[in-house]
Amino acid sequence: MEDYRINTIREIYKIFLENDFAVSDFFAENSFAFDIIAKRDEEVFVIKVVYNIDTLKTSLTREIQRFTLSLDVMAMVIGSRSGSGELEDGILYFRHRMPIMNLATFRNYMKGIKPDIYSGPGGYYVPIDGEKMQNARLSRGYSIGYISNKIGLSRRSVSLYESGSSTTVDVFDKLTQILRENISKPMDLRKISTEWQRMDEEYVIVNRKFFINVLTAMNNMGLAMKFFTRFPFDAVATSEDSNVYLTGLSDEPDRIMNNVSLLRSICNIMEREPLIISEKPTDKDFIAGCPVVTIKEIMELGLASSVEKKIRKMDRL
Repeated sequence: MEDYRINTIREIYKIFLENDFAVSDFFAENSFAFDIIAKRDEEVFVIKVVYNIDTLKTSLTREIQRFTLSLDVMAMVIGSRSGSGELEDGILYFRHRMPIMNLATFRNYMKGIKPDIYSGPGGYYVPIDGEKMQNARLSRGYSIGYISNKIGLSRRSVSLYESGSSTTVDVFDKLTQILRENISKPMDLRKISTEWQRMDEEYVIVNRKFFINVLTAMNNMGLAMKFFTRFPFDAVATSEDSNVYLTGLSDEPDRIMNNVSLLRSICNIMEREPLIISEKPTDKDFIAGCPVVTIKEIMELGLASSVEKKIRKMDRL
């Protein structure tokens, strides 16, 4: 299974490069909530690879979902099988509202071929393009009653399809034969991710005094913070003017050296600002290209001024 993960991550890496994405380093050997981050123009993908999708835990998927909502990016899981068998090509699966597909479906997605079938309770379903279905029906002079009689379902069901409801694959095939047109609506990951905003927000419990002090200082400056436990940084700080800092928090900056290079790599890909906030005074102004500021500097100078001070100091060297 580990060989599957590593080989699949390498394949995904190549697919992204073939499609002109900038790609982060591999994270396969770490227990993070993701394995690859890739960006092309305004598209950003966060990818996690698992062998059996039934092993996905709610805590992991919610962590990914909270991160994507913080930075307006897209996320998906690439898997091979579930308890019922191999994942099929062209099918979108879900666990805890997280979209999942196999490698072949992902490869096609990157070519612009989006899946129009998804796995749900009791079988496979097809989202209907309601407007397209209604136009096809009217152009052939068919009434809703005629369609309902042909497929053996109620008029209400046909009306629901024309409102954009999904249907089973069997009913979809019947509709296609009658209307002689593909009326499916391919699924877009970005639209799926916006639906996560309706979830109840789950906050990471912040119980360290230092983290609470940082949160208070940031909030007082108008920056919102979300904390994370399964990323190579502790928080994302955002402001109304769209400045975004991926933030490592540490009482001893040297202790987070292993994650700093990963933080820098992610920021380079996503074109975001890295930041390390230290509880104690330190003689380090930068670690692996990430500015280091203390909580005291932030409270006295403000975040932007503290970072600019470090950059000016570096430029003078």
